Amino acid sequence: MCCKLVELYVILFSFISSFGTGDFHDRMDFPHYNISIAEVEPYIMKDGPLYKGYMVDLIAMLANLSNFTFTLHDAFNEDGRQPTGYSERLGNVIGHVVSQSFDIGLSDLMITEEASRAVYFTRPFSISGARILMLKPRPRKLISLMLLVPLDPELWTLLVCSGMLVGVLICVFNRFSRTALKNGVLEDLTIPVTCFISRMKDDKPLTTPSRLLLAFWRAFVLINACSYLANLASYIFSENSRSQAELPFKTFSDLTSQSRVSYGGWLGMQLNTHDTLQQKMLKYLNSQYSFYTDLSVAVEEIASKNGMYVAIVDGQAGEYLVNSDCRFLLLKDELYTIAYSIVCGKTERGRKACDAMSDAIIHLQTEGILVELKRKWWSQQTSCHHVSEEDFEMSHGAHMVKFEPMQIADVAVACILLFVGVCIAACIWVTQLLRRKRQMEHTDHSNEMDSV
Repeated sequence: MCCKLVELYVILFSFISSFGTGDFHDRMDFPHYNISIAEVEPYIMKDGPLYKGYMVDLIAMLANLSNFTFTLHDAFNEDGRQPTGYSERLGNVIGHVVSQSFDIGLSDLMITEEASRAVYFTRPFSISGARILMLKPRPRKLISLMLLVPLDPELWTLLVCSGMLVGVLICVFNRFSRTALKNGVLEDLTIPVTCFISRMKDDKPLTTPSRLLLAFWRAFVLINACSYLANLASYIFSENSRSQAELPFKTFSDLTSQSRVSYGGWLGMQLNTHDTLQQKMLKYLNSQYSFYTDLSVAVEEIASKNGMYVAIVDGQAGEYLVNSDCRFLLLKDELYTIAYSIVCGKTERGRKACDAMSDAIIHLQTEGILVELKRKWWSQQTSCHHVSEEDFEMSHGAHMVKFEPMQIADVAVACILLFVGVCIAACIWVTQLLRRKRQMEHTDHSNEMDSV
């Protein structure tokens, strides 16, 4: 029923306004207002030579109830372009009204103490608040290279280099030893790997230093393998415990209490310096100069930072965005209240216009027509499945399992064990070489004595 009333009001005013600048206007004793507007979805949008949107429908209803006609004028900048950011729209529209170039200003205008000194505001036609806009959390998935995650990259490098070192030492021990074994070079170099997947055969004999080194190598790998499997199980368990999509915070208090996710606000937002929380946020925003001039800039920043940045946004603009872009989520917590209104010139004519429109707004609110009007423009672009913050858990719950990749320091005992094995094997190898040298010298000396 309310939707039909909305359409009825708009159609009725379309008939009246069609005579707004003709003989009908001259004969009727209705005041005519020139209105400065700034385009912003879904409030005011260009539709060919005409305009459409929430504010266009609203001003049509108010004109019908308050008995006035109007003409809409674009609040272009001096360079001929539409104002983009909120501060720019506010400055242009209110500036035109203050200079009395236009009677009324129309856009997504918020009531502020500073602006109220220069213009009249109507009764608020809508109430919202400053809210948090963020990327919609996604369920965590096990990454494709999950088998590499349990160990730190430096530890993986150490393991690979250790295996290569053991292979090279075995090759050296086999070739430059007392028995001088003649295994293939590739066979010796791959022994650190093949010793775990196949049994050593008789045709691949090893010298004593090589067998000793291989024993220490197996102990080194066994210790690391056990640690790896334990950490892999911890990783899988921690990821499973976070399989449900989670929010890093749900309130402004939680937002300011963390440092992992950065945030920004729109240029011109009114923060109360007497409120502890808002004072803390203002200090952060000023120190980082984390202000954006237009909502599209904030949206791009949120999307590019992949969850590491959120924006404080005008609640109504955020609601319209999340209805059309399914990537984003708007949290319910409000930092402060925002009242949306229409501005009139600070003159007797402007005061009468604002008073008349305020009475009409009260009537529309009482009849529930403004609720239906907002639903018309905010819901018509809805293509997303409705999701709220209640559908997500907080990410800092006590049930979370903290996971950290293993560092080199975590396997220090195994590293020391391998180092000891290398030293012992090297000592035995050197001892065998010295013995071999002495035996050769003794043999040579015996041969010389025999020849004499």
